[in-house]
Amino acid sequence: MAPREPNQEYECPKLGRFLPDLMADDVEFIEILDCQSAHGKVVKMRMKDRLYAVKFFLSKSYKADYKTVYNGKKSPYSCCDPFDWHFSPFDNESRAFGRLQEMGCEHLVAKAHGYACLTVADIDKKLEASDSYLRMSHFEDGPYLDAIHLHGIVKDWVEMAEYPNKKARRIWDRINQESKFPRMLEDLHELHRIGIVVRDISACQYVNGILVDLSLAATVPHPYGPNVSGTGNAYSPRWTFLSLAAYDLHAFQTNIIDKWNKSFASVSLPEKIPEACTLRAYPPQDHYKHEKNIPMGPHLPLLNYHGNELLMVQGPRHDPLDFLANRNPPVESSRKGGTRSLFDELSQIPK
Repeated sequence: MAPREPNQEYECPKLGRFLPDLMADDVEFIEILDCQSAHGKVVKMRMKDRLYAVKFFLSKSYKADYKTVYNGKKSPYSCCDPFDWHFSPFDNESRAFGRLQEMGCEHLVAKAHGYACLTVADIDKKLEASDSYLRMSHFEDGPYLDAIHLHGIVKDWVEMAEYPNKKARRIWDRINQESKFPRMLEDLHELHRIGIVVRDISACQYVNGILVDLSLAATVPHPYGPNVSGTGNAYSPRWTFLSLAAYDLHAFQTNIIDKWNKSFASVSLPEKIPEACTLRAYPPQDHYKHEKNIPMGPHLPLLNYHGNELLMVQGPRHDPLDFLANRNPPVESSRKGGTRSLFDELSQIPK
């Protein structure tokens, strides 16, 4: 498989190539991190006395059967399958980091420096030189490991919160997240403002309060997402990104704040009395059971890749699709038949 650049259709900025040669003698692959990751493996790398995290995306991929998914029989909660699968996790991160660079907002997440491409055999060769226990070939199988290219994204290395017991550092990092929750939530609002939804918010996506994983992120515009006007698109309603952003906030509340309260609120911290976190990112699903809170009209669904049936009981601070509406002037795209605006392009997505 030949190396490729991130998928660049539909006018989303791309993450550039990481120019230094990762196979150079002064580049050390220290180890593969033994952590859960559905889409790739992270290699701790040292180059010129500086540490980096290189996330190599595994080659296994899935393709959506668009005709089967959009057969008119799917519910609103399952209408996002091709929207999910059109881009690979590598493309998802490349598009999101490209937008962050474009907008000067790289501080919102772990900074990305570019993408690279190595074979499984090359990665193992570098790891073998460092006596790493794990090898990339433990996760990729088949007779052609020399030919399988894995795309990786080079990011800043983020250290966990310091703790004398190395085996307990991951738990200690989670315990210490609570003081960072307000800033983490504001950063999430800012991601929505510039047209990015994360879609799989959980505590394990953060290291020392820094978001490090965007492999399921969706960045506007999206070929199977809505256009700004909400017309001419048979695949997604105008409120798709609005709902996905609201789900990010729901997930931040349930997967980060609520779980921290359940697991760590009673843990004594230095110079801090144990107490529950009162920060509220999103209302509970029964928020409108009380008559005084009942809004006008029915609730929209909270779209999510888990397929959980949830309701959007409150909108997000920012609708990510508004990022396109507020851009001035619109991006131009040269295609066969002349030059069209970005919004014209989106309206021409084949049905």
